Amino acid sequence: MRKRRRLIATLLAIGASALVVGWIFWFVDREVRPRELDVVASRQRIAAACSGWPNKGFDRVPNIARAGAVLNAPYGYALVVPAGLRAYSAPDAQGSLGILLSAKPRAYLRVQALYDSYYDITAANVHRRDAGGVRLHDRLLGDTAAGWSLDGTAGGRYRMLLQCPGDPQTFIHDDVIVMRGREIYRVDLQTTPVRAAADTRLMDALLRSWRWLPISPS
Repeated sequence: MRKRRRLIATLLAIGASALVVGWIFWFVDREVRPRELDVVASRQRIAAACSGWPNKGFDRVPNIARAGAVLNAPYGYALVVPAGLRAYSAPDAQGSLGILLSAKPRAYLRVQALYDSYYDITAANVHRRDAGGVRLHDRLLGDTAAGWSLDGTAGGRYRMLLQCPGDPQTFIHDDVIVMRGREIYRVDLQTTPVRAAADTRLMDALLRSWRWLPISPS
């Protein structure tokens, strides 16, 4: 009888311990996992030097080539692709386009319009998520911020210096971010220190050409 009581007490103690451990894992998963997912989403959103545009076949159909003036009524903006360059967009990515500046070393200009699904609210918060993704996956060497605007709408310009794992090349990621309603509009340049002066002039020309349009669903 005494042995049976001891056995029952032992089983109850084991069960209670399992419940406590299970609650701890549930709490940790609930608290930590969303932050991990935020960083992953940020990493996908910035598509920085180590895993970024362009993908293979970016300049072939069904992707669409654009030159000169580009009007994007569904996302409410217009811009001019710098002379001598072509921008490419995927049929299912109406808000985005990319311009390849150099294959080796990789350098590109990219435009994105994305819905603010994480409720970042400000350009600084969007960049904070981006920088977190870079710190997690790559090596962030420097990070500076300045005020900026697109056609009179205030935002920020953020410049990160980074390295990819196992690659001694240093990349510059120059990113202009503007919030308009719940949309995140961004123009970002990836380049290298050697190319930076010429590529920045192209980016600045594109930024100066930016105009807002009334949003008109396609």
